[in-house]
Order: sequence, then C-alpha cells, then structure tokens
Amino acid sequence: MPIGRQFKPKEPYTHRLRKILDEYPDGSQILREILQNSDDAQSTEQIFILDHNTYPSQSLFEPDYVDNYQRTNLKLDRFQGPALLSRNTTTFEEKDFQSLLKLADSEKRDQFDKIGVMGVGFNSIYHITDSPSFITGDKYIILDPHEWYFNGGIQFDFVKEQLSKDYPDQFAPFKISCDKPFNGTIFRYPLRTNQDSVDSKISNKVYKPEAILDMFHKFYEKESINCLLFLKYIERIHFYELKEGATEPELLYTIQLENVDDHVREQRRSIVEKIIPMMNSLKSKDLDNHNQLETSYVASFSRQRKGYPKEISSWLILNYLDDLLKAEAYFHENFGKYIGDYKFIPNVGLAVPLNNLNATGKLFCFLPLPIDMPFLVSVHGYFAVSTNRRSLWSAADNEDLAVDALARLKVEWNRYLFEKVLPKAWVKFLRELRSNIQSDNIYEFWPIVKEVTSGSLSSFCKDLLQNVIESLSIDDCVFKGPFSSNVIGTVAEVSTYSYNMPSFREPKFHWLSLSNGYFEDEKLFNFDLSKIIGNIGFPVISTLYPIIRVLKSSGHQDSLKFFSPTIIRTYLSNNRDRWDNVLSRKEVLLLFEYILNELNDQNFDELEGFKIIPLADGVNLGTLTQFGNSYVYIGPDDDIKSHENDERNIFTNQLDKFIDKSISFRLYKLLYDNANTGWDLNIKILDEFAVVDMIKFSLNFAENANFEVIQMPNHCGWIYQLWDNLRYRNWDLTKFEDIHLIPTNRSSLRKLRTPNKIFLNQTSEDLTAIFEIFGAAFADNQFKEISEWDNFGFFSS
Repeated sequence: MPIGRQFKPKEPYTHRLRKILDEYPDGSQILREILQNSDDAQSTEQIFILDHNTYPSQSLFEPDYVDNYQRTNLKLDRFQGPALLSRNTTTFEEKDFQSLLKLADSEKRDQFDKIGVMGVGFNSIYHITDSPSFITGDKYIILDPHEWYFNGGIQFDFVKEQLSKDYPDQFAPFKISCDKPFNGTIFRYPLRTNQDSVDSKISNKVYKPEAILDMFHKFYEKESINCLLFLKYIERIHFYELKEGATEPELLYTIQLENVDDHVREQRRSIVEKIIPMMNSLKSKDLDNHNQLETSYVASFSRQRKGYPKEISSWLILNYLDDLLKAEAYFHENFGKYIGDYKFIPNVGLAVPLNNLNATGKLFCFLPLPIDMPFLVSVHGYFAVSTNRRSLWSAADNEDLAVDALARLKVEWNRYLFEKVLPKAWVKFLRELRSNIQSDNIYEFWPIVKEVTSGSLSSFCKDLLQNVIESLSIDDCVFKGPFSSNVIGTVAEVSTYSYNMPSFREPKFHWLSLSNGYFEDEKLFNFDLSKIIGNIGFPVISTLYPIIRVLKSSGHQDSLKFFSPTIIRTYLSNNRDRWDNVLSRKEVLLLFEYILNELNDQNFDELEGFKIIPLADGVNLGTLTQFGNSYVYIGPDDDIKSHENDERNIFTNQLDKFIDKSISFRLYKLLYDNANTGWDLNIKILDEFAVVDMIKFSLNFAENANFEVIQMPNHCGWIYQLWDNLRYRNWDLTKFEDIHLIPTNRSSLRKLRTPNKIFLNQTSEDLTAIFEIFGAAFADNQFKEISEWDNFGFFSS
C-alpha cells in the first residue's frame, strides 16, 4: 500500500450526506451540479460517459481497514463495476479540495465569480455512488465518506509515485495515460450495486446503467441548450456510452455553442472576470461611481442526438451588473448589512430564442431552476435560492422574522433584483432587439404576464412591467412603428433624424420612442385607420393594451402623445405626396371620415386642397376648396338610401356633382351636417338652384335659352324621371319656369312658362291639328299623370 496524505472532515460525511440528499433531487439535477462545478472551474468542455464495463481487480490498493474493520466484502474491487464518468478541461486548485470537505461552509462563499453559494451541490452525486474518485493534474483522490478505507478520503501523487505501474487495475477504469499529469479533471462515480445499498449509510437506492441512460436522455430533452445560456465558460457538453467489451465510447448526445469566437467568449465572461476586483474595491471603498457593466450577444446553440440531424437555435442574451454602490447603500441603510458579506451581487440576465416565439421562459440562477416564467423571455439572476436550488426565497419565507434575519435578507435581495435591477436590464434588452430580431411581434419580448401566476413568482413579477416602463427613457426606441418600407414623413415638432437610427440589419418596421411616436387615438372607431396612417409614413405606435394601461399610470404619462384628427389633418397637409393618388379610394374615405372630427369654423381651411371628396361615380375623388364655384352636392336630406327618384339616377352625366351614397353612413352624416351648418367648403346641400343648373347643363341651355321649343334629346327617359323627382322633392317650380321641361306630342320640349296653351288631354288627330294651327300644344301621353300634382298650374285640361 503506498503512502498518501489522508484527510478527514470535521463532521461525519454520512450523517450530513443523507440530509443533503433528502433536499437535493435525484435524476438530471446531478448532471447540472457537475456542470456547475465545471463552469466554476472555468472548463470549456464537459464530457459524461456511462461505462458498462467491470474492470479487473487483481492489482488494486489494499488499504488498512479503519478501526480494524474486518468485513471482507468491503474490498475496493466492489467499485470496479459500471460507473458514470465526468470529465472537464481544468485541474483542481487547493481551495477546490477544501470545498469537498466543508459541506456547509463552502470555499465558494467568498468567491464572487463562482455559481455555488452553499457548496453542497457536488454531494448530490452520492445519490448514485458511495465512493467517488477522480484524477486531476498529477493527483488521484478517493473519497471515502463511510470511512471504511481511508478515514474519509485520501490523495495521491500518482505520477511522482508511478502508481499506475504497481496498481494498473486501480487506474484502468479512467481510460487515460497515467504516467504524466492529466490536463483536466476526470471523476468516476461507481454506480451503487445491490450489495452497496445494503451496506450504505448514505442511500439504499440501487443505480443501474439504464437509469444513467435515462438521466442522459432527460437532460438532453428537458435541459439541453438552456444549461448553456448563462454559464460563463462551458461551450460543449458531450454524452457517451461505453458498452460492455467495447474499446471506444459511442457519442449519444452533443450540446454546444456553435459560434464560439473571441467576441462571444469575452461577452460571456466579462462580468464574472471583473466582479472580484470590483467587489474588493467596494469593500475598500475605492470603487468608481461608474461601475455598471453590460454585455450582449447572439449565441448560436446546437444539439444533436445520435442518428438525428443537428438542431440549431439562435438566442439573444444580455447580462447586466447594476451599480454596486447603490446596492450596498440600499442594504446598509435598510438592514445595516453589506452585500459582500452575503454574496449578494446585483447581476441579472435575459435570454430569448430568436426563432421560436412559442417557447416558455425559464428562471435561472446561472443554471435553470424548475420554474417557468409567465412570458417568453428567460430570466437569470444572482438570486437567493433554496439549498437544493429548486426555488427562490420569497415573501412567504420571511413571515414573522426579525428585520435582520438571514431569511428576510434573502427575500429582500430577490425583491431588489426583480424591482430595482431586472427592469433596467430589460430596457437594455429591448434596445438590443432592434438589431437582432426580424419578427414584428416585438411585444412578445416584454414582461407581460400571459396568465395568472401563482406562488412566489407571482409576487416578484406582478410589478415587473410597471418597473420596466418606469426605467424607460422617452428616447428609447422600443415600440413598433409602421413598416420600414414606409418612410416616415414630416411630423410637426419632431426631428426627421430621430427616425433614422442606425441598425445592424434592415428592420421590418420603424422603431419608435415616446418622444417621436404617437399612440392610437383612444376614440378611434376603425382600427384599420392606424394601419392606413402608418402606411403613409405617420409614426403611429402599435402596442398592446397592458402596455398602454401601465404607461398612462407611469411617470411618462405627461409625455404620451396620441394622434388626433387635428394632428392627422396637419400631417396630410404637409405630406400630400404620401397619400394623394397613392391610397385606395376606400382608404382615403376612412381618412376623410376621421379628420372630419374636431372641425369648426376656425379650421375648415385645414382641409383646403384635399383630393378627398367621394363622388357619385364610385371611382373618382373631388378636391375640397374654399374658393371657386365648383360644388359637390349632398342631400337635400340626410337619407343615405338611394331611390329611383334620386338626382344621381337622373343626371348620370354629372355624377361628379354628387356625393356618393355608397359610402359609410357615418361619413355621409358628417358631410351632411357640416354642409347643413353652412361651412365654407365646396360641399353644399342640394337645392332647386343646383338642380336647375344640372338641367340646363343636360339640355345645353346656354345655346337654346331664347327658343320656346327645342328638339327632344335622343335619350329622353331622364325627362320623365326628372318630373317624378320634382314631384317627390316638392320643389318650388317657379325656379324652373324658363327651362324646357314639358315633353310634347311632337317629340319636343317646351319651356315650363310658355305663352302658348299646353293641353294634357289630346283629342282626335284632326282636332289636334286644328288646335295646333291656333298655337296650342299638347303634352306627351306619358306626361298626363302630372296633372294630378297639386302644385302644377301650367297646363289646361
């Protein structure tokens, strides 16, 4: 037996380990703890190997049994069977050896660059084994928590003592060359057998190789890429299986960071590599006021299962370290404590998959906790977590506790991260979206709780959206504007430059801020209007009700701008080329309907020159003006229904003089009401004088005014239709006296007021001819029903 340096913990392992295992879950949590330790050791690679083989036991160490322990079945050959191996690329330091001994007083407690706080995570490995061993550098260590062999554990310098020559079977399971230091660390965890479970004082659970394979599979399916998101050093995780009798292991699963380069490495490690000197400066009161740190990058992760294609996903990741001085001052003023004494670091992070908006965010403390977030984004923080790393210390945990109780401090620390630090980081994260996403569904990335969240997380998340919005600057371009193909036009009192912020990639839409964007009019009656306004380059912000609601109750409430009919009228006037002859007729009319609101006799001129009048031909648009004598008529009443006696059906060659009745009733009513009040624009109420002008135009009256009789037009049906209209409207016929309106039996038209007698009832042809010799005229037979009109007094019977 070679001579080694024995060590023994201050407290029996088995007593403490059993309690630890009661708190630490079994299963893939074990792999996470191993991964955490490898990352803390700054390893870039983690390898797991399930070895099914049983190795020879002829040349093993033969320890002197402690206290003359004589049980022959406790020889070291019991650990030569199937095992889980874990391998990384860094070697142990002296403080790492000490952490294995101090189960509740971790050497990591004052190491601000390490994940572990309680220092007991490694011991979850005892779920599957009773005697771990490992090789690191030139050291070989066997842990003996039962004190069966080495009084707790033993360390050898296996290279110097050339142990592999004398005890080759002892080192054979490691599958490495043992004549030189190993560049890294390789742990071996012999799986607990049936016999082991009988003797073990730690656990009686038997672990078969199949259970390790299942652990690998569950880790790959449920944890996979998530485990790499907020680690600082690990870039690759491999899972192998070495089958019985095989010489080479088979690769089962791979999870790795694909786009590894100097930039990505620097961004992942920057905060953790700077935190130690910063915390030292904080303690010595030499820390500079500008001590916030921020890193962000896009990481491309992949995972691949044996026999399946590689799956790749891109993630936007942001890490943020808040002001250490503020955190220190807050806890000292409120609790009389210093954050360094409790390893309270105001460090948070955010991550989101850029190609999967259906994902559910996770809560992290470097590694994922078994807690789903109520939104898409995953949240990391240097939280105060339970010993088993499965929950946060929350409000329910500090009931009836003294102000300075440790439990209360942990709860307050978590609240501080959620309320003070995370909102600032989220704003920075939203800013980063501009250069990194193509999705137009940007509000999926905001902390809007999707559904009611129960438990402790609910209390932490309930004010998160409010706090993020309070942390916004009015110049933060984090809101969705119109599509980028629609160049923003000239907007009163806003600099055009504010809409031309640089971006690393061409965005799908304009990113707007509270200072240069306008929210939708809260009285909007047609939500298609916002899209139309955006399409003509107005900086309208599209957002969600929860965000608007919080904004209106935030410190930004006085900075909010909502577009209005007045604002849009001004924009249309200043940017005519954006909409005139560009928008469809339907879109123009929706705009017209909207901008007619908030009008009075002081601002009618704001509509001057708008080509926006819906003409009755259903195609063209007329131009609004306060000048000239070209009018478009509406009415004479506000009935929008079309009927056979409607003027539009009579003067079909003059449809440019009528308002279209196929428009919305709301628009028609607005136009009618404004015209009826006598506005000074060229939409007027239809009256007898307007109808007279239309008749004269149709009859070419200017050339025939001096003739009592004119030839009936080729298409004369409208004349009879007109008389039905005159009767329907009950117009004052004196206004029509000098117009050729009476159709005669000789296919002619006579003026309504004529010196000749006009008879309605014709006699025989001979008598008719005689009467006509004396200047009498006879109305056309189709016209005889006009005699029933009470107001008509121009004919003889």
